[in-house]
Amino acid sequence: MSVVQVDVKVDDKPMDTISQQFRELDRLSSDLGDMWQSGFATDAIISIDLDQYHVHRFILGARSPVFKAMFGSSMMVESKTGLVVVEDVSAETMKMLLN
Repeated sequence: MSVVQVDVKVDDKPMDTISQQFRELDRLSSDLGDMWQSGFATDAIISIDLDQYHVHRFILGARSPVFKAMFGSSMMVESKTGLVVVEDVSAETMKMLLN
């Protein structure tokens, strides 16, 4: 019986390196989610009806071109106040988006 060893690589990186990178990204995602859930260092509020969500401008701007433009422009009132009043999305939909 002969043994065949196969080295699997993705973009010339060994699979154990790729697996480690996925674990690190998963941990980062979990850490960011924990920060949002705990309210740590939030710097803006999204207000929908009677619900308010304390959020991080940096994360929203990185994930959404709308929020990036809103928080990145000194001409936008939301950039100055950190308060975003949403009238055309349900609170449940916003919560799903933020999660």
